[in-house]
Amino acid sequence: MLGVYRKTHPFGPELRERGGWVTPGDQVTVVDTGLGRIGMIICFDGDYPELSRIQAVQGAEILCRPSALLRSADLWELTCRARAYDNHVYVIGANATGADPAGVLYFGNSLIVTPGAEVVARGSTHEGWVSARLDPRSALAALTPGSSVPQVFDHLRDRNLDLIRRYADDLACPARTSFPHG
Repeated sequence: MLGVYRKTHPFGPELRERGGWVTPGDQVTVVDTGLGRIGMIICFDGDYPELSRIQAVQGAEILCRPSALLRSADLWELTCRARAYDNHVYVIGANATGADPAGVLYFGNSLIVTPGAEVVARGSTHEGWVSARLDPRSALAALTPGSSVPQVFDHLRDRNLDLIRRYADDLACPARTSFPHG
């Protein structure tokens, strides 16, 4: 065993304090493997950019995201592609398909996303395999997939660390928003 990771952002109804069965994990895990440095985000964790950013800063090259996501295939793809692009990492997302014992249907659409947000493999709504050959040397060679314009920016290297330091406390406190939260 190379590491242990407990989902850090359980979906609201899963939380013990809301009548569910889980408590959130409080550790980030990045492990060295023969394939590269791998981090983990589970299901709803993928909606939180800070978690993926921490792992990228810690050297993750690949984020694995097993899920039983129910919301929509569009949100699933959006969040997987965003986390890959935000952090210049591969995201390998495996989403459940079929019905669970309670009769809830899962939409699948497992995928593999490059650090430039290109989906290079995509599953469907039924059980199956998704695979792709990943080449880190060419992952960010061009500004966009197939372009002859070289990649000139790096979302990790180019972060404004002074700004992040100045507002670090804001990131760590409860949010103030006027958005209705029912």
